[in-house]
Amino acid sequence: STPTAVVGHEAVQLTLPAEPGAPARTIRSKDMDAKGEPGRGLTRAQFTGSPQYNERGAGVDRSASAATIDVTLKPAMGGIEDAKFAHGVRFVDGKMTALSAAARYDLDKGLLELTGSEPGAAVPHVVNDQIAVDAARVDVTLMGPLMKAAGTVKSVLQPAKPGSGTDAKTETKLPSMLKQNEPVNVTGKSLNYDGAASKATYTGAALLWQGDTSVKGESIVIDDRTGDLSASGSVTTTTMLEDVDKDKKKTRVRSIGTSKEFQYEEMLHRATYTGDAHLSGPEGDIKGAKIELYLKPSGDELDRVEAYADVTLRDHNRKTTGNRLTYTTVDGRYVVTGTPMKIVDECARETVGKTLTYLKTADTMVVDGNEQTRTQTKGNSDKCS
Repeated sequence: STPTAVVGHEAVQLTLPAEPGAPARTIRSKDMDAKGEPGRGLTRAQFTGSPQYNERGAGVDRSASAATIDVTLKPAMGGIEDAKFAHGVRFVDGKMTALSAAARYDLDKGLLELTGSEPGAAVPHVVNDQIAVDAARVDVTLMGPLMKAAGTVKSVLQPAKPGSGTDAKTETKLPSMLKQNEPVNVTGKSLNYDGAASKATYTGAALLWQGDTSVKGESIVIDDRTGDLSASGSVTTTTMLEDVDKDKKKTRVRSIGTSKEFQYEEMLHRATYTGDAHLSGPEGDIKGAKIELYLKPSGDELDRVEAYADVTLRDHNRKTTGNRLTYTTVDGRYVVTGTPMKIVDECARETVGKTLTYLKTADTMVVDGNEQTRTQTKGNSDKCS
C-alpha cells in the first residue's frame, strides 16, 4: 500500500541517505505533516517547530533553519525536488551565509532563491569572505558560487583579512587606487557575481566608493583577482592624489575625471578615460579624446599623464591646444605637440608653434617650431590692465 498522509510529533527526523552524486539530507523538527496522492505516495511535507535542514557529503556542508520548511518530494520519497523556507530564514553553505524572509532551494540545480521582507530582514542578505550583498531578490547558484541580485543592490567588497593566509592574498585584490585594508561599497540596480572568477558586474546607476574615492557609471565591473576595474556610460571618477607645490610641499588634491568609458589596469597602474575625456586636479585641467593617468605603485600618487587627440590644457589663465600632451610629475613638465600647437593667454595673445615645453613649478615655457613651422605670437595686451 502507498501512504498518502503521515503526521509526526515531537523530535521528528526525515533522513534521505546519500546517493551517487547526491549528499545525505536530513530534516529535524518538532512536527511534520506530509500529504500525498493515491498511487504516487507522499508528495509534500511541511515541518514546523524550529525545523533544521542539513546536507552532508563530499565537499558539501550546508544547513538551513526557518520558522517553517515545506518540501516537495519525488515519487516514492526518492528524494527532495525543492524546499521552501519561510520567516527568519538562515541558509549556510561553507563560508557563505544567506538571510531572508523567504527562500526556495532547487536541489537538482543547486539554486537558492532569496526574496521577501519582514521585521529584522528588510531585504535578503548574502555574505561570504569576498562580498556582502543586500537586494530585493538574490539568486545564488551554490556550486559557483554565482550570484544574481536585483532591485536596489547594495554591496560591500571585503578586504583580505590579516593572517588569512596566502590564498586570500592571491585571490582577493582591490585596485591600488583604493585602500587594501578597507571595505569598498558598491550599489546598482542589478548585480552579476562570479565567485570562481572573482568578478562582479553592476548595471544601472552603478556607484563605487571608499572614503574620498568614487567611480560612477551606468555599469561597473570589478575583478578582485587581478585588481582591474572598468566603468561605462557617463563615467565620473573622484580620487585624492598627492601633489607637490613649488616649495616641494606635498598636499592631497582632489582629481575629478569624466568620460564615456573608464578602465583601470592594476598591472600597469593605469587609468584610461576614453570618449570626451576630461581630468581636473593636480595634473591641471585637461581634455582629450583619450587620457591615460599612470599612478605610482602606492595608488595615491600621480606618475604621469598622457592625452591624445584634440587636447586642451588650461592652466594659469592660459589655454593650450594640440594633438598630444605628456605631463610628468617628477619635474612638473608638460610637453604639448600639435600641427599647430596653440596658446592663448589671459591677454588674448595667441602663440603658435610645434611644441610647448612648460615647467609648472617654475612657470616657464618654451615654444619651438622644430624647424618645421614658424613660432609666432599675435595680438596685443589691450585686454590686460
